[in-house]
Amino acid sequence: MSKIKATIFRGRKEKLTSEISIIRTLTNTRMTSIGSIVFLDHIAEKVNQPKTPEEPDGSFAHPHRGIATFTYLIDGSVHHLDSAGGVGIVKAGGIQWMKAGNGIIHDEFIPYEFQKSGGKFHGLQFWINLPAQQKAEQPDYLAVQSENIPLIQLEDNKGTLKVLLGEFESKESIIPNYQKQFMYHISLKSGQSIELPTIANWEYGIYMVNGKVVLDDEIKVSQKEIAQLSEFDSNIQFTNQETETIDIMFFGGEPYTEKMIAYGPFIMNTEKEIAQSYADYQNGKYGKIDYSKIRI
Repeated sequence: MSKIKATIFRGRKEKLTSEISIIRTLTNTRMTSIGSIVFLDHIAEKVNQPKTPEEPDGSFAHPHRGIATFTYLIDGSVHHLDSAGGVGIVKAGGIQWMKAGNGIIHDEFIPYEFQKSGGKFHGLQFWINLPAQQKAEQPDYLAVQSENIPLIQLEDNKGTLKVLLGEFESKESIIPNYQKQFMYHISLKSGQSIELPTIANWEYGIYMVNGKVVLDDEIKVSQKEIAQLSEFDSNIQFTNQETETIDIMFFGGEPYTEKMIAYGPFIMNTEKEIAQSYADYQNGKYGKIDYSKIRI
């Protein structure tokens, strides 16, 4: 029986706006990707005070190409607009997914009702590298609310598993998947252990939203740490030795085998495609966001 190994990196906190701080985790100095996932920001938990609603001024709007952005909102709500006409509000427990495809501009901001009421805001954003075929396709957008995400009760009331991407025990996420990959949110109760199956040659990682998990009685991964796993057996055991429930993001999939060039908000397969991405953006080919859709 081989002993599981893990490359571990502790995320670093950065202030993104006056209202939002993030914990940068992936890419980092020790790992560049896990499967097709090339980026992970943890939007730090914060309680927003009620205020007079403000309209977005466009200062946060930015382009993407070649990836899918995947925002999982644990608490609060977020409003999305993009230059391809995508619009939606996702509430706590939901997912906001956008395929940037061949180029898009999007903006994200706190919805007016949430600005007025205030409350806790907390989530995670992943970038998923698309295969070359999907990099050339038109953009797409989905807002998936919590009630439409498969939720599985773990055996013996040990906790829950949400299927955010991919499938588990015949339950499947409605988020499009262009490679074999998965993403689960596991809430594991105090003193409990579970084992989850793995697939040979896949890449696996975890990110700890809170608490500390022990893997195969060998590796400890703590809050705000990301771990890239290796030399695991056909199952990985997760144990919660804490006094409270812990939240684990478990994700991975088959390796991304195409050449990858990342520069700013674009991830393509060649340097020429990166140059073309910037040229198309500067020439206005990604369109414009219509802010008239969301007036107070």
